[in-house]
Amino acid sequence: MTSHVDFFAALDALLDSTGLPTDVDDVPTGAGRTRVTSWGPETAPATVLLHGHGATSGSWAPLVPHLARTQRLHAIDLIGDAGRSQADRPPRRPEDLFGWLDDVVRWTGRSRVGLVGHSYGAWLACSYALSRPEIVDRLVLVDPTNCFGSLSARYVLRALPFLLRPSPARWHSFLTWETAGTSVDRRWAEVAGLATSLPRARVVRPRRPTHDQLAGMSCPTLVLVADRGRAHDPAALARTAASYPAVTVAHLESASHHSIPAAQADQIAAAMLSHQGAT
Repeated sequence: MTSHVDFFAALDALLDSTGLPTDVDDVPTGAGRTRVTSWGPETAPATVLLHGHGATSGSWAPLVPHLARTQRLHAIDLIGDAGRSQADRPPRRPEDLFGWLDDVVRWTGRSRVGLVGHSYGAWLACSYALSRPEIVDRLVLVDPTNCFGSLSARYVLRALPFLLRPSPARWHSFLTWETAGTSVDRRWAEVAGLATSLPRARVVRPRRPTHDQLAGMSCPTLVLVADRGRAHDPAALARTAASYPAVTVAHLESASHHSIPAAQADQIAAAMLSHQGAT
């Protein structure tokens, strides 16, 4: 089989592994057809899941069984990234991404939704919530990047060989370094490795929210910090995030930036459900 066939077979198997009834839709948007995989009661509150760069919607599969009883979950393949979405007009600016996400949210049929994002997806979720406060009523940022601080120089330097010349071998080498012995979901790691062989659009460069924007955020926000992550300084991330009134910080003590959300899904779900019960 070709690497493309291997990738799609592995991604589909991971998404099917939840053991729950699944709905699959190809949603027309201004940027192109967007693949959305959904679980949970259709009348329950809607939650949109935004994965990290290259991580695919399959990274959320282990979390789904913990949340789908009470939420309608929509896992999106980010437009222009690895997955089954097809970008006819790839976004070039953050505002283009927001417009694309507008189309997806409109498709859900809800006037308000919750957003859950990891890494780059957390930046998108946070930025969209700041741009569309009337739409986002719940926000969970899983070890967010470019929201409350910058990526560490060491992390960027270590990632450069993989980013400049992606390959499964370089991905797994980088993953081994970043996770540093933490628990990793091997099914997801294999999918993400195979994804490196797929063509992708140019990544929209993140634009950090300003202090005033974050200070004015009213949406109840949970920030989950991977205490063993190497993408940034976890203590500094937690300290800065906690300084904003709308933010509650919780720690994932045994997690690294790339071990989640596929691993430690039970801890992530527990923190999310506890936060929802308190807000």
